Amino acid sequence: MVGSQKYQKNNNIESIYPLSPMQEGLLFHTLSDPNSGVYLEQILLTLSGQVNQETLKQSWQQVVQRHGVLRTMFVWEGRKQPLQVVRKQVDLPWSYLDWQDLSSTEQQQKLEEFLREDREKGFQLNQAPLMRCTLIRLGNQTCKLIWSVHHILVDGWCSPIIVKEVLSCYESYNQGKRCNLPPVPPYQDYILWLQQQNQEAAEEFWRQSLQGFTTPTPLVVERSQQQRRQHSSSYQEEQINLGQTTTKALQFLVREHRLTMATLLKAAWALLLSRYSGESEVLFGVGVSGRPGNLLGVEKMVGLL
Repeated sequence: MVGSQKYQKNNNIESIYPLSPMQEGLLFHTLSDPNSGVYLEQILLTLSGQVNQETLKQSWQQVVQRHGVLRTMFVWEGRKQPLQVVRKQVDLPWSYLDWQDLSSTEQQQKLEEFLREDREKGFQLNQAPLMRCTLIRLGNQTCKLIWSVHHILVDGWCSPIIVKEVLSCYESYNQGKRCNLPPVPPYQDYILWLQQQNQEAAEEFWRQSLQGFTTPTPLVVERSQQQRRQHSSSYQEEQINLGQTTTKALQFLVREHRLTMATLLKAAWALLLSRYSGESEVLFGVGVSGRPGNLLGVEKMVGLL
């Protein structure tokens, strides 16, 4: 793999290799707008019962040690090609907060404030690890665990893998046993697989498939100049709750036609774009968990695929 003489001399370097195309995209957008926080993932877990903080911390550290991508940082300055550098050893940042004396309303307000500040804090992509954990005690039998991680390391597929491994280690350590999890393929295997693909054939395929399009179909909505300025550099999340009757009707519809709910939503979005743009053919992008079936162990791999 491509390496760097400077970093190869460091005893705490396990490996150095290029980024995947998706990682390069996230690196570009993060550096272009470092304060947006849009690629900082916050996974919240509610833990019931007596939680051993030290054992839980040890379990997370064990899982970080298992997966090289969780010990990865990125270097790009002064280079034609950015690289990811995997550390042999990192210390997972860990914080503990005790909110037991606060009311439930105060706890919720504090949590929202914490999540906002945590997102604003972000990560320095040239420092590993690009993740941290915070354990918040809400009551004698209840804790909230917040796992903050930059999206450049992992995708949504990885979250249940990592959480399951942490809980498995936690259970073993609580019983006085070692955490013996089966070996997993490193993310570097995926980068090698990418390098073996025929890039020219892939480019030709997409040029033919997208022939006639020069840009994604825009969502043409009249907005004031002030609204355009506000939305040019910020991202927002909107939640809409559907009623029980509507939800059941949608679930029946997708089962009847052997579809997924995601496919139905994409179809609705396509129709919306068509109506607003006046175009009969529309083009928009969708992120997927692209795990190639011919890559051994890919379903257990942790990384951005």
